Amino acid sequence: MFKSCLWIMTFRLLEHSMKYYTWLPWCNLFAVQLGRVERVLPIPGIDSRLRPNIVVTDAEKKKVLLVDVTVPFENRSPAFHEARARKESKYTPLAETLRAQGYEVQVHALIVGALGSWDPRNEMVLRACGVG
Repeated sequence: MFKSCLWIMTFRLLEHSMKYYTWLPWCNLFAVQLGRVERVLPIPGIDSRLRPNIVVTDAEKKKVLLVDVTVPFENRSPAFHEARARKESKYTPLAETLRAQGYEVQVHALIVGALGSWDPRNEMVLRACGVG
Protein backbone atom coordinates (compact mmCIF):
# COMPACT_ATOMS: atom_id res chain seq x y z
CA MET A 1 0.00 0.00 0.00
CA PHE A 2 2.78 2.45 0.93
CA LYS A 3 4.64 1.79 -2.31
CA SER A 4 1.57 2.44 -4.47
CA CYS A 5 0.73 5.63 -2.56
CA LEU A 6 4.32 6.83 -2.95
CA TRP A 7 4.24 6.12 -6.69
CA ILE A 8 0.89 7.89 -7.14
CA MET A 9 2.21 10.95 -5.29
CA THR A 10 5.39 10.90 -7.41
CA PHE A 11 3.40 10.57 -10.63
CA ARG A 12 1.04 13.39 -9.60
CA LEU A 13 3.99 15.65 -8.80
CA LEU A 14 5.63 14.86 -12.14
CA GLU A 15 2.31 15.37 -13.91
CA HIS A 16 1.76 18.73 -12.16
CA SER A 17 5.32 19.85 -12.88
CA MET A 18 4.99 19.00 -16.56
CA LYS A 19 1.57 20.61 -16.84
CA TYR A 20 2.75 23.98 -15.63
CA TYR A 21 6.37 23.75 -16.85
CA THR A 22 7.64 24.51 -13.37
CA TRP A 23 10.25 21.79 -13.37
CA LEU A 24 11.60 20.74 -10.02
CA PRO A 25 15.29 19.76 -9.77
CA TRP A 26 14.51 16.02 -9.72
CA CYS A 27 12.28 16.44 -12.79
CA ASN A 28 15.22 18.05 -14.60
CA LEU A 29 17.39 15.10 -13.60
CA PHE A 30 14.72 12.71 -14.89
CA ALA A 31 14.58 14.55 -18.22
CA VAL A 32 18.36 14.85 -18.61
CA GLN A 33 18.99 11.17 -17.90
CA LEU A 34 16.34 9.79 -20.20
CA GLY A 35 15.64 12.36 -22.89
CA ARG A 36 12.62 14.52 -23.59
CA VAL A 37 9.65 13.67 -21.35
CA GLU A 38 6.13 14.46 -22.51
CA ARG A 39 2.75 13.87 -20.92
CA VAL A 40 -0.32 12.85 -22.93
CA LEU A 41 0.69 14.74 -26.05
CA PRO A 42 0.70 13.53 -29.63
CA ILE A 43 4.09 12.17 -30.66
CA PRO A 44 5.71 14.56 -33.17
CA GLY A 45 5.75 13.22 -36.70
CA ILE A 46 3.27 10.43 -35.96
CA ASP A 47 -0.29 10.58 -37.23
CA SER A 48 -2.02 8.62 -34.49
CA ARG A 49 -4.71 9.23 -31.91
CA LEU A 50 -2.91 7.01 -29.43
CA ARG A 51 -1.41 9.06 -26.59
CA PRO A 52 0.44 7.15 -23.87
CA ASN A 53 0.57 8.85 -20.47
CA ILE A 54 4.36 9.19 -20.56
CA VAL A 55 6.60 9.34 -23.64
CA VAL A 56 10.36 9.59 -23.18
CA THR A 57 12.25 10.32 -26.40
CA ASP A 58 16.02 10.28 -26.86
CA ALA A 59 16.51 11.57 -30.41
CA GLU A 60 20.29 11.10 -30.39
CA LYS A 61 20.13 7.42 -29.43
CA LYS A 62 16.89 6.93 -31.40
CA LYS A 63 15.09 5.44 -28.38
CA VAL A 64 11.49 5.89 -27.29
CA LEU A 65 9.88 4.70 -24.08
CA LEU A 66 6.06 4.56 -24.03
CA VAL A 67 4.41 4.15 -20.61
CA ASP A 68 0.68 4.03 -20.01
CA VAL A 69 -0.74 4.02 -16.50
CA THR A 70 -3.78 1.91 -15.77
CA VAL A 71 -5.87 1.26 -12.66
CA PRO A 72 -7.75 -2.03 -13.09
CA PHE A 73 -10.27 -3.53 -10.72
CA GLU A 74 -8.39 -5.78 -8.31
CA ASN A 75 -9.46 -9.28 -9.22
CA ARG A 76 -6.19 -11.01 -8.30
CA SER A 77 -3.15 -11.24 -10.55
CA PRO A 78 -5.05 -12.26 -13.72
CA ALA A 79 -6.61 -8.78 -13.78
CA PHE A 80 -3.13 -7.23 -13.79
CA HIS A 81 -1.93 -9.60 -16.53
CA GLU A 82 -4.97 -8.77 -18.67
CA ALA A 83 -4.55 -5.03 -18.11
CA ARG A 84 -0.87 -5.21 -19.11
CA ALA A 85 -1.69 -7.25 -22.22
CA ARG A 86 -4.41 -4.77 -23.24
CA LYS A 87 -2.07 -1.78 -22.89
CA GLU A 88 0.78 -3.48 -24.74
CA SER A 89 -1.47 -4.56 -27.62
CA LYS A 90 -3.08 -1.10 -27.74
CA TYR A 91 0.27 0.62 -28.32
CA THR A 92 1.82 -2.02 -30.61
CA PRO A 93 0.78 -0.17 -33.83
CA LEU A 94 2.34 3.04 -32.52
CA ALA A 95 5.52 1.18 -31.56
CA GLU A 96 5.71 -0.44 -35.00
CA THR A 97 5.36 2.96 -36.69
CA LEU A 98 8.22 4.31 -34.58
CA ARG A 99 10.35 1.23 -35.29
CA ALA A 100 9.79 1.76 -39.01
CA GLN A 101 11.35 5.21 -38.51
CA GLY A 102 14.45 3.63 -36.97
CA TYR A 103 13.63 4.02 -33.28
CA GLU A 104 14.22 1.41 -30.61
CA VAL A 105 10.88 1.30 -28.77
CA GLN A 106 9.83 -0.06 -25.38
CA VAL A 107 6.15 -0.24 -24.42
CA HIS A 108 5.25 -0.59 -20.75
CA ALA A 109 2.13 -0.52 -18.60
CA LEU A 110 2.33 0.82 -15.07
CA ILE A 111 -0.39 -0.89 -13.06
CA VAL A 112 -1.77 0.15 -9.68
CA GLY A 113 -4.90 -1.65 -8.50
CA ALA A 114 -8.05 0.33 -7.71
CA LEU A 115 -7.59 -0.47 -4.01
CA GLY A 116 -3.86 0.30 -4.01
CA SER A 117 -2.33 -3.06 -4.97
CA TRP A 118 1.12 -2.84 -6.53
CA ASP A 119 2.01 -4.95 -9.55
CA PRO A 120 5.51 -6.41 -8.98
CA ARG A 121 6.34 -5.83 -12.66
CA ASN A 122 6.07 -2.08 -12.02
CA GLU A 123 9.59 -2.26 -10.58
CA MET A 124 10.91 -3.10 -14.06
CA VAL A 125 8.90 -0.22 -15.57
CA LEU A 126 10.25 2.23 -13.00
CA ARG A 127 13.82 1.09 -13.66
CA ALA A 128 13.27 1.62 -17.40
CA CYS A 129 12.06 5.15 -16.56
CA GLY A 130 15.15 5.79 -14.44
CA VAL A 131 13.11 5.94 -11.24
CA GLY A 132 13.88 3.44 -8.50
